[in-house]
Amino acid sequence: MAIEPGPDPLMALELGPASLPASADAIVVGAGAAGCVVAARLAAEGRSVVVVEAGPGPPRPASVLGHDPVAAASTPGWTWSDLEARARPDGPAAPYRQGRGIGGGSAINGLILAPGDRADYRAWASVVGPAWGPDAMAPWLDAAAAAFQPISIPAGPVTGPFLEALAAGGHGPVVGDSLEPDRNGVMAASLALVDGRRVSAADRFLAPAMAGGAVRLIANAPVDHIRTTGGDRSTAAGVALVDGRAIDAPLVVSCAGAIGSPALLRRSGLAGPSVGRRLIDHPSVALTLRLTPEVADRDRLGLASHVLRWSPDRDGADQPAGSDAPGADAGGDLQAFVLDRVDDGGAGAEPLAVVAIGLLAPTSIGRLGADGQPITAALSTETDRVRFRAGVRHLLDRCHDRSMAGVVSAVLADDRGTPASALAELGDTDLDRWLLANPGPYAHPTGTCPLGPVVSSDPADGGRLVDRNGVHVIDASVLPGPLRAGPWLTVTAVADRLGTALARLG
Repeated sequence: MAIEPGPDPLMALELGPASLPASADAIVVGAGAAGCVVAARLAAEGRSVVVVEAGPGPPRPASVLGHDPVAAASTPGWTWSDLEARARPDGPAAPYRQGRGIGGGSAINGLILAPGDRADYRAWASVVGPAWGPDAMAPWLDAAAAAFQPISIPAGPVTGPFLEALAAGGHGPVVGDSLEPDRNGVMAASLALVDGRRVSAADRFLAPAMAGGAVRLIANAPVDHIRTTGGDRSTAAGVALVDGRAIDAPLVVSCAGAIGSPALLRRSGLAGPSVGRRLIDHPSVALTLRLTPEVADRDRLGLASHVLRWSPDRDGADQPAGSDAPGADAGGDLQAFVLDRVDDGGAGAEPLAVVAIGLLAPTSIGRLGADGQPITAALSTETDRVRFRAGVRHLLDRCHDRSMAGVVSAVLADDRGTPASALAELGDTDLDRWLLANPGPYAHPTGTCPLGPVVSSDPADGGRLVDRNGVHVIDASVLPGPLRAGPWLTVTAVADRLGTALARLG
């Protein structure tokens, strides 16, 4: 499984001159999960496209080309180092990991592809119309999954015993994989992985478009604002970069993400009152497993082979979709998985793994502050607090199961060596306080420029900003409701759908 990633295959392409072009048919702001797809769809219809990315482009370092998300997210320059989140406006700030550079979040994430549940899209349809319901979204989700050609891998040296511990706790056997909606229980993780190398949106979508010559990438070029014409700023004219340079274009598509797109609209004077008012994220926490010395499979660094989804307050939670069990029309509200062997300190380093736990169906809704920093409102509802507490306590029990004794020497509550047994002794209020003070690895913001009030909910409009001409937003910010999955696959599908429609507009 393990490889030493060779040279960046993007460097084999003719990347074009480094100088900034004066104009293009379209400008895509952001070379992330959505921007790579949108650029490819515009180019396929004969548009000349300039993709402007604030972060680095090729050559990508081995840590980003490789499969280990811990190493990728720790690579200097590939996340937004000044981005911090607070659960409350007056609460403590914690780093908020968002991808920066070609591939965006797909360059640093955990590689797991999951579509969310049909119930999620039914909720979308109730808000923005049947065009966004489960039947309408299914073919786009299927196409997005097929584009990455995902694979499943066997359980690693820590995940194997963890699956036994889950079975002892009532979860099992393995049922299907993470690409199947409406699933509860243990499933194989579908991973965007080939020969041990990460497959990002840049690899699957942007690279072929660049090879065709219609797309130019300008990296390390943050955009200051979208330029517009007309007294009411109603029509796109191009973009201005932070360094003062400008590019003209009649079409500008913001694909800067759920944090970046609202900030760009605000700087451009294009943000209505709904921009940034609604932020949806998945609260999460991580438990550290100190491993026994014999667990030495370094080939598995950072990989999650299986995922558990469950609902602690739902009977029959491990029944597959289509069964007669209560709640079988939707997957679990909680998710957990093991990242096998997260340490990469070389010979002699203490072997560690991580169990990540996230709440996938939050009722707590946050916002972006005036400074553009996320205020997540994590666990601000009693519903979320009850479910997340139950999930964390359940996983604590599973981590201490005798099945784990052969590979785990200690279960830690944090990276400072605090025994996790201390959490089991906390009452509800103190446990809530600890969960908020120790945010986990998820950073899945969506919904800050939602379909309906900010972006046209008609798919044929291709993500057009309401009351504007030539300004479009296509990324995680447009998702109109919660999603019981990491957003990567759904963002890819939405970008494909809206980008295809936009490319076909006159």
